[in-house]
Amino acid sequence: MLSVYGWAEPTISSEEDAFSAAASLESSQTPDASAANFKPDPDPFVPVPGSIPSGLTQLGLGQYFSPYAIVVDKSARTLSVWRKNNNQIVFVTSYATDLGRVPGDKMVLGDLKTPEGIYFFEHMYEGRQLNFEEYGVRAFTMDYPNFFDRRDRKTGSGIWLHGIPDTTSLWRGSRGCVVIRNEHMDEIQKYIALGRTPIIVEEKTTYIDPARQILQSQQMRTWLENWRRAWESKDLETYMSFYHPDFESSGMNRRAWRAHKKSLNERYEFIRVGLFEPQILGQGERRIIRFVQAYESDHLSDFGEKTLYLERLDNGPNAEPGPWAIVGETWKPIHNQLLAQQLRANAQELTR
Repeated sequence: MLSVYGWAEPTISSEEDAFSAAASLESSQTPDASAANFKPDPDPFVPVPGSIPSGLTQLGLGQYFSPYAIVVDKSARTLSVWRKNNNQIVFVTSYATDLGRVPGDKMVLGDLKTPEGIYFFEHMYEGRQLNFEEYGVRAFTMDYPNFFDRRDRKTGSGIWLHGIPDTTSLWRGSRGCVVIRNEHMDEIQKYIALGRTPIIVEEKTTYIDPARQILQSQQMRTWLENWRRAWESKDLETYMSFYHPDFESSGMNRRAWRAHKKSLNERYEFIRVGLFEPQILGQGERRIIRFVQAYESDHLSDFGEKTLYLERLDNGPNAEPGPWAIVGETWKPIHNQLLAQQLRANAQELTR
């Protein structure tokens, strides 16, 4: 089994330490930082039973992608944990949280705002790797800036989920990180698998009922299956209809991507594509779909993890939202051969 932990060298610091050491002090220079005068922690929001964050369209099965997801509602100062349980997404727990000192979505390095989007955890730091007074017992780094952030020309880095000691106010405001109490960092650790557990950060979380969530999942799975069939059948026109005019991947724009795929279709006698354990997440008018992909042709065979980045096509002013289209995609191999064999043996195909 792959470890869920990552390690790095000591003396680790988050974004704003690199930006401005003097401006980034979070402790003594913040008026409410002392234990004597800070107010009680905010009460974490507990959702109505049966309600589900609208961004959690489908979570992993636990074979490769995590069955857990974390959602941060900035307006409620709440971090909540969710889990896929059979065919349902259920609430696990929620914690009070602190956020960037400045409200709004992060745009540039040093703006002290917490970014909004769909992220994944990359590394874990703890113990002597951290300044305990600032980052608590443990920190998980987030993959900000992600594909969409770079597309929006956002800057900065070093956005974390980290702890905070009881002697520090949970209202002090961070430099852009998401912050919870140390005791809750100990609890949340078991829900995080590096690279595979998502954290969705949004200004205000909207909730839907299970029937709506199931419908959304079915619609996105149907969209994904139609994309797969078009690719596998070498139906180039239908396949390219799934791609946004502003698509870019591997240094190719949409026109170059079409030429590349046309060349492969002509070279290969057959193509077979299997998609397993899709993880479908949303924030605003954007979606991220991740899945395990098995690809085979008469010239090439590979097995790995693919990510599709989706945006709505523009249907013009006052029109209904357009269909989803791929603005970018990435693929990376699954190097663990034993894991790959297990996934091949146990995977459930998207069409089942």
